[in-house]
Amino acid sequence: MRPYLTIGQTEIYMTWLWIVLSFLVFIFSVYTLSKRYHYSFKRFFNTLPLLISLIYIMGSYSFLIFEHNTFLPWWETIAQIISPYGYNFHYIGLVSWFIVYLILFLKWVKNPTQRRKRIDIFFYSTAFSVIPLGIFLLLGDDFIGITTQSWIGIQAFTDNSKLSKYSKVMPVGLFLSITWVISVVSTRIIKRYYKKAGIGYLGFAIMFFLVSMVFLFQQYPKHGVAQFFWLTVDIKHYYSRLITIICVYAYMYAGKRNQQFTH
Repeated sequence: MRPYLTIGQTEIYMTWLWIVLSFLVFIFSVYTLSKRYHYSFKRFFNTLPLLISLIYIMGSYSFLIFEHNTFLPWWETIAQIISPYGYNFHYIGLVSWFIVYLILFLKWVKNPTQRRKRIDIFFYSTAFSVIPLGIFLLLGDDFIGITTQSWIGIQAFTDNSKLSKYSKVMPVGLFLSITWVISVVSTRIIKRYYKKAGIGYLGFAIMFFLVSMVFLFQQYPKHGVAQFFWLTVDIKHYYSRLITIICVYAYMYAGKRNQQFTH
């Protein structure tokens, strides 16, 4: 809708504004929740460079793999990976390396109780940091919905936007933020009435399932496409559903472990 802001001679792209804001919200949320859970924030802060490096570099590298079939990049493409220009991340890479970091961060703790605290802190912090995403993805040009004539459709604010060639598109950025809100609210409700360890696992399961539904309304290059009834799904759907199943299993396993320690 409005992909960038112009301040003087500087163009600030909405996507990169969101990335910076998201990291700040994530760090602040981890800090706040760590105090609430009586957990050391320093342990997370010391590993923050690893998190940023994995998501940034490997997320960008995965974009080259999926969109350009480049497995061994040349110097020019290596510069493209490192450069902050444009939006060159792929969902599979971003999520995969976030999970790699999360597994390492959980494995570093031997105490099951402390491990469950970590997953809860990470789920809520991730959710809070991504909820504002909808505003910037609605304004940006990197997350475009399918065309629609519905009243909920949105239009471009400026001719410089990619959305200007469409009459109306679905506001998938807003849908994405709503999925995180639903994930947080539903997780809080479940935790209140069904107290069980490791609620963060269930929160991630709900979130990834809902995100897979949002992809049905997005325009993007699809890989491994399959048709199920009237739905067209691809690798992003398969991957999201697989993570959903794994998170549900982890939630159930954490509950069993908790029962073993309490009996």
